Amino acid sequence: MNETAEEYVDSSPFRLAKNALQCYQCKPNKPKKIIKAKKIKEVVQHEPEVPVIRKGKPSKVAPLPEIAKKTVAKKKVVKNPLIQRRPKNFGIGQDIQPKRNLYRFAKWPKYIELQRKKAILKKRLKIPPPIHQFSQTLDRNSGISRFRKFYCT
Repeated sequence: MNETAEEYVDSSPFRLAKNALQCYQCKPNKPKKIIKAKKIKEVVQHEPEVPVIRKGKPSKVAPLPEIAKKTVAKKKVVKNPLIQRRPKNFGIGQDIQPKRNLYRFAKWPKYIELQRKKAILKKRLKIPPPIHQFSQTLDRNSGISRFRKFYCT
């Protein structure tokens, strides 16, 4: 290989490190101390080079039309002297309410809502025995067979 080809290979970012302690992206003369097996070695610090981005000439913006250049004078708002702004007072009895426990407003699964409502109803309601007997009914097939035995003879 001639010198130009060797220089090209050396300057490429994909070249192999010549030294085990030096990377192709490392900058020389910036040592970094690493403690390994109770011995201090000097290692070149890894700082990748950031490419410089060059910006082109800024594009020209078209001038504003004459209509947009004219400014409209703002009208003064007439304030009523009887109406005055007062600062809010958040003392006792005013705007902000105390913090409350909102645990019961959480969205619960449907089956939990149903079982809780059922338990509350059982606690609250005292059901008379003639009505309570219908809470434990037979299934459809056995109910039909019993009905036929007693009433359809």
